[in-house]
Amino acid sequence: MVNLTLAAAQTTLAFKTPPPEVTDPIMTLLRYLLWFAFAIFTISMIWAAGRLAYTRSQSPHETDSAQTIVVILIVSVMASGASGIAAALLSF
Repeated sequence: MVNLTLAAAQTTLAFKTPPPEVTDPIMTLLRYLLWFAFAIFTISMIWAAGRLAYTRSQSPHETDSAQTIVVILIVSVMASGASGIAAALLSF
């Protein structure tokens, strides 16, 4: 009796993979959003590098531009990790 209820609980808790008709459009949207995010990160990195070069030539001890570059790099790593996690959850 206990084995039957345990087996029934395991089958009801098991994850079912959604069909490709559901996951394909979501995966395509995630890919487009990731490319858009990295385009924004690239543009902001070029802008921050130009700002860093300008501020270093005007006042060599200014660190605000360097902090901006570090923040952009951290956010881009977080975005790539989040998209990978979302893709893994959808295709699990």
